[in-house]
Amino acid sequence: MNRVIVVGGGLAGLTAAAYLARGGTRVTVVEQSRELGGRARTSIEEGFSFNLGPHAVYLAGAGAAALDELGIPYEGGQPGGGSFVQHQGKLHTLPEGLVSLVSTGLFGLREKMEIASFFTGLQGVDIEPLARVRFADWLAEQMSTTGARGLVTMLARISTYTHPTSDMSAGAAIRQMQLAFQKNVRYVNGGWQTLVEALRRQVEGHGGDIVSGVSVRSLARDSALRGVVLENGETLAADAVILAGSPHMVAQLTGITHWAATRVPVHAACLDVALRHLPHPSRKAAFGLEEPLYASVHSAVANLAPEGSALIHLARYGGLQGREAGAVRLELETLLDQLQPGWRQYVVKTRFLPDLTVSNAAVLASQGGLAARPQVAVPGLQGLFLAGDWIGPEGMIADASFSSGRSAAKLILNQREQQSEAA
Repeated sequence: MNRVIVVGGGLAGLTAAAYLARGGTRVTVVEQSRELGGRARTSIEEGFSFNLGPHAVYLAGAGAAALDELGIPYEGGQPGGGSFVQHQGKLHTLPEGLVSLVSTGLFGLREKMEIASFFTGLQGVDIEPLARVRFADWLAEQMSTTGARGLVTMLARISTYTHPTSDMSAGAAIRQMQLAFQKNVRYVNGGWQTLVEALRRQVEGHGGDIVSGVSVRSLARDSALRGVVLENGETLAADAVILAGSPHMVAQLTGITHWAATRVPVHAACLDVALRHLPHPSRKAAFGLEEPLYASVHSAVANLAPEGSALIHLARYGGLQGREAGAVRLELETLLDQLQPGWRQYVVKTRFLPDLTVSNAAVLASQGGLAARPQVAVPGLQGLFLAGDWIGPEGMIADASFSSGRSAAKLILNQREQQSEAA
């Protein structure tokens, strides 16, 4: 039979399916939504490409490596310049180099020395011994000044999309910052739906099937895995299944509940703003030092808006966290008032996502960091594999989805090659 079923048509599932199809395996993707992509979906409204909150490809990360390996382009631009730090309610120019760090009035001399030392040594930090060390504890050992600790915490927050960062694995947080500063990130022309559609074309172009708007009820198995049972009772036979979804989806289909019980999801409150004109083109981004806030004009470097218009993504890392949605939205609008005074008179459309799930699981020190995340092959269930942003030892957020999807497919392809050679 030599067939693989992939349950889930997000980045992880489509990546796995693309590798499998290119490797000559008969593969079928089953997605419960009518649209593919999951949190990578992009909606086009009045000429603006709305991602679900701020998205970026880490150019030194696993996602970029997988896209390159699959031959999928992801054109766009890299952010930089025109950035500010919100400190005590006011915006200050973000130091982006040694000269600006020395000249800024945002930090004192000792703070500047600690910040400079951090950037100088960042790429050389050995992350392996830090997997089970809390980020807050590591930071307290490395830096004695409040300003330096605040800036590095802010950078960790931006790189990982996580708040609070205190309980994160220091190794995971530092690794993500290393990737961010090694090659920067890229905002993608046309939004992340372009990546979703390119993966779809890879799957279908190599003979794979994609079924959307269909739910999987259960796994079909007796003494061995036989495939999946759809909601309508139909059985799709397969000798391998990849579950590319949340811990709760895995629990529902396998009965393995401890992952769903122990994973801590990452949330963000996102405000997406489309403007027919950007009042201050040189002012491109602002980040909260004390508050977990983010604002960036993504259309400044990527084709996401009509000519002369602008698309801005704002976020409060951590989501609502018990606060009223209206208060959080006001906080984000106030940050935009500071970054782009006068923006309100040019509004075409806004969209507020008060509690978006950014990732299915924070990478916590108490859980062992990246290396201790669930592995791709499910122990004791031959033929069953996992993929998603909470799976495998490599990457965070989208990078983990790409990496685990690739790893699941490669493991299946390698196993089949070994079986073929043995036969």
